[in-house]
Amino acid sequence: MDEKRLVAEILCLAKGILRGREAARGMTGYERQMLAAELLRVAMSMAQALKIFDLDPPLETDDIKKRYRQLSLKHHPDHGGDTEMMQLINEANEVLTKGETRSRGRTREEEDERQKRDEQRQEWKRKQEEQKQRYTEVMEKLIKQQKPLVEKAVKRLTKALKAHLGDILQVEGPAKVKITGGDLSRDPSSSTIYAKFQMPIEGGSIQGTVSVNLKAYEPEDVRYFYETSVYLNRKEIRVQRGRFNATNKIAEIANPKFMFPLKRMKAIVKRAQPDDSGTMKKKDFLAALKRELDATISGSAKDIWVYIPLGGDRKLAMYRITFMGTAGWGVNGIYEGHRRTERLKYETFEESAKGLMDIHKYVRGLR
Repeated sequence: MDEKRLVAEILCLAKGILRGREAARGMTGYERQMLAAELLRVAMSMAQALKIFDLDPPLETDDIKKRYRQLSLKHHPDHGGDTEMMQLINEANEVLTKGETRSRGRTREEEDERQKRDEQRQEWKRKQEEQKQRYTEVMEKLIKQQKPLVEKAVKRLTKALKAHLGDILQVEGPAKVKITGGDLSRDPSSSTIYAKFQMPIEGGSIQGTVSVNLKAYEPEDVRYFYETSVYLNRKEIRVQRGRFNATNKIAEIANPKFMFPLKRMKAIVKRAQPDDSGTMKKKDFLAALKRELDATISGSAKDIWVYIPLGGDRKLAMYRITFMGTAGWGVNGIYEGHRRTERLKYETFEESAKGLMDIHKYVRGLR
C-alpha cells in the first residue's frame, strides 16, 4: 500500500477546496484546521479506510481494533509518526467501526431505517394529496349546490325574527343581513357560510350571527354544524349550536324557533337587563367613600383598604372582599396611627348604594 500517495490524493481535494474557502472567508488558522478535518471526513470512504488499514472484508471487530493499535503505535506523532497520517487512521477507524455513513452521523442500520421512514412519509404525503383532491372536488360540488340553499334559509330566518322576537326585544324593523364565506381557501374539506344581521330595537339595535359549517370527514360523510349568537351590552352570547347530517334538514335553518329558541332568548334578555339592586362599580364606590366620608384609600388593586376618620386619631379600617363574584366590604377594627386599638365585631357591607348607606349608619354609631 502506497500510504504517501493515498494521503496526497485525499489532501489534494481538501486543500484545493480549502484555498477557495480561505480566500472568500479570510479564515484563521484554527478555522482552517477544523475545515480540513471536516473535508477529510467527507472524503473518506469505506474503500479508502480498508486500504489504510490494509484489511479485506468481511471484517471482525477484534481485527479492526488490533490493526488500529498497530497503526497508532507506528504513526502516532509521539512516536515520530506523521500527524496527517494519524488523522487519516482515526477517520478510517471511525468509518470501519460505524459504517460508511459515519460522516453523516448514522450507522448502516440507522440509514436503512431512515430511508424506510422517508419512503413511508412520501407515501403518506401522496395519499394526503389524493385525499385533498377528492375533498376539493366533493366540497366544490357541495358548496355549489348547498350555498344558495343555506343563504336562502338564513334570509328567511332573519325575516322571521321580527315576529319571533318582537315581544321580547321590541323589534321596530326588519333585519339588515350580510352573508359571507363559502370558500375553500383554508381547508378543502370544510367551508363556513357566515351571516351577520342587525335589527333595530327600542332604544338602539341588536346584532346577531348565524354560521353554518359544511364539513366533509369523508367524501360520503358530510355534516353540517350550525351556531347562532347575539350581542347584548357589547357581549357575545351563544344562543344555539348543534349539527345534522342530512341535507334535507337545511330547512331547519330558516326556523327561528329552532335557531333562536324563545325560552333561551328570554333568559338572555333578562340577564342583559340592568341591575336594579343599586350595585356600584368599584371605582364609583371608592369615590363615594372618599367624597362622603373623607376616607383614605391604600393597598393594591387586589387588596384594597379604606380608613374612615372617627374623630381625633381614631379611624375605622375596612377592606374589600369578593366571594363567588360578589364584592363587599368587611370591618377590621379601629386604629390609632398604625396600631389597632379596638377589635370590632365582624360586619360586612355590600358594594352598592344600599351598602354605602349602611356604612354611613355604622360610622355614625361609632362616632
